[in-house]
Amino acid sequence: MLRMADEPVIAGLLAKRTELEEGISDLEYQVRQRRTQLAQLDATLGLFAPGLTQARRRLSVFVRSAHFASGELTGRCQDALREADGEYVTVETIVWRAMQDKGLDLADADVRDDFARRFTWTLTAMLGRGVVRKVGNGATARWGLATGQQVVPHSTVPSSRPAGSLGVITRILE
Repeated sequence: MLRMADEPVIAGLLAKRTELEEGISDLEYQVRQRRTQLAQLDATLGLFAPGLTQARRRLSVFVRSAHFASGELTGRCQDALREADGEYVTVETIVWRAMQDKGLDLADADVRDDFARRFTWTLTAMLGRGVVRKVGNGATARWGLATGQQVVPHSTVPSSRPAGSLGVITRILE
């Protein structure tokens, strides 16, 4: 049952709801406009440089690396954090170690940049899960275990996965 005293509150809430719906509608219209503009721009680019737009789209899609097995990037990050023993590590440190382990030329800038991008993505995903912390930005960023986190050898934690499948896992200490 509605009370007379509640009517102004309800009217105010309904007005706010209408305002939000209108705002959403305006934003959706803007998104549709931008998509139309992108399609027109892509069509125009296609006239001047056929295949360029498709090539750029392919570059933006994550492609699995031939250098790393599934889960290896995370495992290498965890190894580096564990071996750092509470200190911070840089992506560059992890990259150099991986390139050395794989017998790759340390002077190959393309491979080094690709590895750095992949390790940065991996560490950023770990940051989102609260496993690591980050100090600084860009190439000079340093990474360490988040408070209360410890990377332990896989064999010391019970798991349904076969031994050695990950190498290491992360566990929250209580």
